[in-house]
Order: sequence, then structure tokens, then C-alpha cells
Amino acid sequence: MLIMNPTKPFYIDKKNKVIRMGNFKYIGKEIEYEDEVFIKLFDYLKKPIKKKELIDSLEKNTSYDREDIDNTINYLIEEKFIINKEEYDELIDDKIYNREKLYFYMLNDNKVMFDNIKNKKILILGVGAIGSISINLLARSGFNNFIIVDNDYVEESNLIRQLTYDKNDIGKLKVNIIKEKMYNINSNINIKIKNKLILEDIDIEKEIESSDFVLCTIDKPIRVIRRLINDLCIKHNKPVLFSGFAESTAIIGPFVVPYKSACLSCIENITNDEIYNNVEIVPSYGPLCNLISSITVDEIINYFLNFKKTNLIGKSLMFNMYNYETEIINWEKNKNCKKCGDKNDSNEFMQKL
Repeated sequence: MLIMNPTKPFYIDKKNKVIRMGNFKYIGKEIEYEDEVFIKLFDYLKKPIKKKELIDSLEKNTSYDREDIDNTINYLIEEKFIINKEEYDELIDDKIYNREKLYFYMLNDNKVMFDNIKNKKILILGVGAIGSISINLLARSGFNNFIIVDNDYVEESNLIRQLTYDKNDIGKLKVNIIKEKMYNINSNINIKIKNKLILEDIDIEKEIESSDFVLCTIDKPIRVIRRLINDLCIKHNKPVLFSGFAESTAIIGPFVVPYKSACLSCIENITNDEIYNNVEIVPSYGPLCNLISSITVDEIINYFLNFKKTNLIGKSLMFNMYNYETEIINWEKNKNCKKCGDKNDSNEFMQKL
């Protein structure tokens, strides 16, 4: 059975003879038509109808032959102005994830394999503002398996920007609170927690090796921890996304896919500057942290579902919350990189697999 695509609104401009699927011209699809018969076709599709019945009705009530009608219908199916009702019903029958599945379906010509994310294990390093919001969003999006690593306790100042925590959690370990609250969101969830400050490889290598994706939101020790995580992800061929902020600027990236995109070692410049006076209490802003987490989670979902062509692999997105200035930096992979370059022994081994 065929129906008019119910995931987007339709608009008809009879003066210019244009039909648009989507609220706005710049994000919708438009088709120009010459004959009002084209509109009659959509009138039939307001209710489910078999393709043969649709062709029969149009052939009977218009001057067009079956072949022309069939070609027009096929074109509209290809452009998703017309969809299969059974396929749509399958999406909306999922009472938990139907809105999310409809979102993916709306943006794609092909069916998104939503179940691909259920068994993927996500390692989240740091469950402060960005990490705690990210796991919350991921758990609501259908991911069931997590490893979370942090050694902090919930503080009163966390409550204004770390939405997962409330006043009853003050003084408790963040990893314990996260595990407890995520079960209330997703009963199928499996979370392994680790209360640990990461200082060397042994502190986190097993967790990285057993994961499918690494989200790194920690930045201390400065200039040390991210290099450590980068090197271990390269070693074990695990994708890693670094997310954080500097002053008022969100920084999502680099997004490193080992041996395919630039890693931290590829892009770091040799510098002579040293930290002279570090910030003791870091300024932080709730809306900024929520923005970073949302884009971060969108990237993780897209990595596994590939529901859109745009991504941040090999890039960093910089967004200044103060003035809304945005920049995307494309990082160039260094073929001579000591960690992931062409001459690296590990890379040669991965290419043979």
C-alpha cells in the first residue's frame, strides 16, 4: 500500500505550479508540475492505496496512459514523496523509539539499521557536564552498553550544568549515580563503572581495548591525558572523539578514526610555551555544555548509523557561545606521524587484516 509521505508537511503553490515537501524551501524538496492531474494523484494518496488501484484510477479519470502514470509514481517513490505504508507502520509501532526512527527515515532514502547501535559498547571518560549529559542522551537513543570512568564526587556547583545530578546526589560518586539513574531511563542498559583517576596506560587500556567507541571529555593532566588516550586508541584501533571547551568556545573534535583520519599526534604543533598560571576553578556554562553534548552524541549516533553524509571525522568544530562564530577545522593526516603514519608498524599490521 502506498501513502503520501507523512513525515513532512506538503505545500502547493498553484500560482507557480510547485509542490513542496517540507516546511521551508531551503530544506524541503520541490517539484514543478504542468497539469492539475499531478495534484489529483496526491489526492488519491491521502488514504492508503495499492499501486495498481492508483494507476487504474488515474488512467480512468485522466488522459494519461499507464506507462506515464507508472513512471511518475516511481519517480515520486524514489524522491520519497510517496512511501510504503507497511514500512511506515513498522517505524511507528516501536512505542519507545518511533520518533527517533522517523527522524532518521525522514532524512534518508535508505532504511537506517537502528538496531546496529544496541550492542555497541561506548566508553565515556569523564562524567562531568559533557560526559553525564552525553550518556543520558545516548541511553535514551538506544545504546545499551557503556563503560564510564571518573573519580569525582557530585558537588553543589555541578547542579547548574550537569543535568543528570540533583541535590540528593551531593557528596556521592558520580559513576554510581550515573549507573543508578540510567537504569531508570533504559531498563536494558548495561553499565560498567570505574572509579579511577587516569594517569597512565594501565589505568584505562583494558577498557579502551574492549570498547567500540571512546568519548574523551577529560583534559587533566593538561597536555598529557588526551595524548595518552589518543595513543591507546591508535594502538587498539578504536575511534575516539574529544569534546570540551575553552573559555566560551565549544570544541567538538578532533574526531579520530585510527589510520583513516588525523590523530592528535598528526596535528599537534611543537610549542615552547609552558603553563604559567592555570585556572583553579574553571568557568562553566550550562547551555554551552548542553550544546557540546548534543553535537557529540549526534556524531556518535551517526558514526554507527550513517544517517547523514556530514560528519566531523578528521575535523574539529569550534563554536563560540558568546558571539555564535563557527569554524570547522579540517585536520590533515600526517603520513609520517609516529603514532598512525604510513611507516608505523601498527598501521602496516592493520592494513593486512
